[in-house]
Amino acid sequence: MFDRIIVYTAVVLMRVIAFLPLKVVQWLAGCIGVIIFRANLRPARITRINLALCFPEKTQQELEALVRESIRETAKTMLEFSVVWFRSAEDVLSLVSVEGEELAENAVKQGRGVIFLAPHHGNWEVAGLYVASHYQIASMYRPPKMKEFERVITRARSRTGAELVPASQRGVGRLLSILKKGGTVGVLPDQVPPPNSAEFAPFFGQNAHTMTLVSKLAQRIKPKIIVVFALRLPGGEGYRLCFREAAEGVDSTDLAVSLAAINRSVESAVMEAIPQYQWEYKRFRRRLPGQGKLY
Repeated sequence: MFDRIIVYTAVVLMRVIAFLPLKVVQWLAGCIGVIIFRANLRPARITRINLALCFPEKTQQELEALVRESIRETAKTMLEFSVVWFRSAEDVLSLVSVEGEELAENAVKQGRGVIFLAPHHGNWEVAGLYVASHYQIASMYRPPKMKEFERVITRARSRTGAELVPASQRGVGRLLSILKKGGTVGVLPDQVPPPNSAEFAPFFGQNAHTMTLVSKLAQRIKPKIIVVFALRLPGGEGYRLCFREAAEGVDSTDLAVSLAAINRSVESAVMEAIPQYQWEYKRFRRRLPGQGKLY
């Protein structure tokens, strides 16, 4: 009952926020981000750890400035979900300018299957909405911890025709079947997967437990692999949706080479707008034997 009340309240607030201009939503989120940073709440602490690991060359002053900016950008992403989920798809897509879409169009025309890698960078819900509205796609989906919120998310993500498949063996089988037919699938490549579905691979010089799913699909089907992400433009002007080639070696039969290439693909995307990556996620929580906890 308590969870239902929380979800109902959250949905009401999100519907209200969705009516606000994007510039106002981002301004409010920026204020929330500053509060989180100054109070040194958990997202700020995790962000600081991750950025210090991945960018050891930065001075303490540079690091703190980046942490502050990153927390503000993360807060914007979270509040923008109200806009993406509760406005019409047409309204949201009108905020998007596209760069490099010929990569996706040519890949689809080849008919050998396409895997879109959509890292947690910029606003991944915007990226997902755009791709689903322009391509027939199936995306792997992991239900939220609060089950009462699942209907909200699935409705929003599937309203332009996307097929959501479970993060399970059955779901993997469905993705494989689609790719064999020359179809299109979407995967978030930078989540920490179950231990039996991942291997360690370098990510910004750190050992990161990286899902093997994309590598195994690539080895079997040899699809085209494209990175897609939606970067936030300043001043509430919308988003720049970017299609990028995956790093060389992503379809290697050597699993270690393929995993490293997947992570390099994410790194390249991140470097286009470092603060907009989801740095408050515990990306390095799974450690090698003998290594202590980070978070």
